[in-house]
Amino acid sequence: MHRLTDLREILRYVPRFRDRLFVIAIDGAVVEDENFRNVLLDLALLKSLRIGVVLVHGAAHQILRLADLTKQQPSNLDGSGITDDSTLQLALFASSRVTYELIEGLDAADLHGVSGSFLVAHPAGILGGVDQQWTGKIERVQTELLRTLVSQDLVPVVSPVGADGEGRSYRLNSDHVAVEVAGALNAAKLIFLSTQPGITLTDQATVRATGPVKSAIDRQRDPPVAGLLQSLSLEEAEAVLAGHRYDLLPELASKLDQAVRAVKLGVPRVHLIDGRVNEGLLAEVFSNLGVGTMVHANEYQEIRRAAKRDARS
Repeated sequence: MHRLTDLREILRYVPRFRDRLFVIAIDGAVVEDENFRNVLLDLALLKSLRIGVVLVHGAAHQILRLADLTKQQPSNLDGSGITDDSTLQLALFASSRVTYELIEGLDAADLHGVSGSFLVAHPAGILGGVDQQWTGKIERVQTELLRTLVSQDLVPVVSPVGADGEGRSYRLNSDHVAVEVAGALNAAKLIFLSTQPGITLTDQATVRATGPVKSAIDRQRDPPVAGLLQSLSLEEAEAVLAGHRYDLLPELASKLDQAVRAVKLGVPRVHLIDGRVNEGLLAEVFSNLGVGTMVHANEYQEIRRAAKRDARS
């Protein structure tokens, strides 16, 4: 467990984030983890500091479990491939269940979550000669509705499902949704909570690294997990994807793709952290040490990732 930074360190960051908005993307597997209740308490602290929060959730974990129970074979789990009829029904049921669990959990943490039709979508159509069926593409984020709800001290819960003007539902990739929402709302941060610690490279990949990737590796100091890249500029993140994509787990490569896209859309900081780590969210936001990977648009002012030796005991 990571020790939460002291109150003075938290307060040092508060003026920067007060009245700003964070979009937090939480994987379905994190919702099922025992640390989920602590994540909700972390969100309550953010809200108490006048930081607006929009939640975007995934449901791949729940879809897989439901498919096993019903003896079905989903055509795709994360909304990035073909969604056939039966998989759409699995996704709709699983997504509604996760939304309910999040709203119920927020209520227990004395927060007020709200669901709604926040995404207008249309069919992804034919890609590479293959009909994507019920996989969708986001046409529009209902930004005014989301901003209104946040201004009313509510926490919007956005599911990976969109609807068209005829009321037809489409399966969406939750990470892609989170990026679109963060970009549309001019979020100060986009934070991915998954079951991985961040972007990590093996010893072999580290030895092979050159150029911007080597510079990023050389800059890391005392990472909490071996091989963790604690901070990456946009250039460095793109270099990791270009030269080391296949050294990463597919889900991490996908999240890094989305982090790069978010920064290009104007989100200044994107964080990838393990949502199962107690106090990980707060330590990432309110500490120079951090616990995961941050992808940033520039040399973020004078703030840097500190080495452990820099921290006060």
